[in-house]
Amino acid sequence: MVNAKDELIRMAVDGTTPEGNMKLALQVLKTGQQVNPEMDERFISEKEATGFAGGINRVTLFRWRKQGLRSYKVGQRRFFRKADLTDFIIHVDKVNGGN
Repeated sequence: MVNAKDELIRMAVDGTTPEGNMKLALQVLKTGQQVNPEMDERFISEKEATGFAGGINRVTLFRWRKQGLRSYKVGQRRFFRKADLTDFIIHVDKVNGGN
């Protein structure tokens, strides 16, 4: 299983994610803290969540949900909180031996 840190490194090398998203994700992984406390309450769509998580694809997001990432279903749409995504990435990285 690929950990979040390795996935971010792969995307950085491949150039498959916007630079701003990569910097934010790496900062979160390094510090182990939320970057912006205001992001806790905002819900984002699946598409926004994949971009926020560094440009991952929907299959990865689905797999993360199966591994415990919280999501909220409203009608036929699924939403995420940025804080939940951040916490999940940090947790998965630590479980997989990240620094």
